[in-house]
Amino acid sequence: ARQPMVVGRFVPATEAFDTIAELPAYERTSDPETVRAYPRNRVYGIGHDRIYLGDTGSDTILATSFTGERIRVLPVPFEPVPVPADAKEELSREEVFTRPGQSMTLSWTLVYPDYYPRYARLVAAPEDRVWVMAYPPLKEPVVFAEEVIHPRIHRRLDGGALWRVVDRDGSPIAELRTPPGFFLLEVGDDYILGIHKDEFGREGVRLYGLTR
Repeated sequence: ARQPMVVGRFVPATEAFDTIAELPAYERTSDPETVRAYPRNRVYGIGHDRIYLGDTGSDTILATSFTGERIRVLPVPFEPVPVPADAKEELSREEVFTRPGQSMTLSWTLVYPDYYPRYARLVAAPEDRVWVMAYPPLKEPVVFAEEVIHPRIHRRLDGGALWRVVDRDGSPIAELRTPPGFFLLEVGDDYILGIHKDEFGREGVRLYGLTR
């Protein structure tokens, strides 16, 4: 099983870590030689006065205060999407990891879920809004969640990423698609900021304006 995700804050007066919330661990697979394709992941976003916590395999997102009190439970604005048969053709995967003076090859059998995760990421926005990214229906298996959620090693997503914006009550108020190769990091009142990766893997910071 993965380790639980603990969200907290450092308290200078006591030099202690104050736990705000904990998302439980979940079983990856029962066999150590297998890896689950399209893995779910724990995600979070920090707003003005609240923290959003989610498990991408769940259909809800939890909003809590900075002291851990529950504020609201928001529904995920996407329906489950089945993993198609042609995305399940790869049955094994082999990765080579290298470091100075050492090379290691790992291989495993892939276990496919019936559905993709409900969503991939969330980003807190002004006015207690949340941007929720649909999990991309990738045909090539993802085995590391970081391929979708990490700003430096994310897949380029040549078709862009689909986002739905929900208000403080969880009601969808907008839908938009970010540009191809763009990894969203921050949402402001009238802009979005993120990292763009071109077809050659070169990265740069980009700022786009928002029009309501």
